[in-house]
Amino acid sequence: MVPFAARKATLALLSWKTWLFLGLMEGAGVMIFVTTAL
Repeated sequence: MVPFAARKATLALLSWKTWLFLGLMEGAGVMIFVTTAL
């Protein structure tokens, strides 16, 4: 039961970091698009 919980927590942490990374990449892409559009 413990290994399953640990694996689940690891997946949750990885998904959280993945969403954060995607959000930062999207924000950077928007900033680049805005600066190039101006």
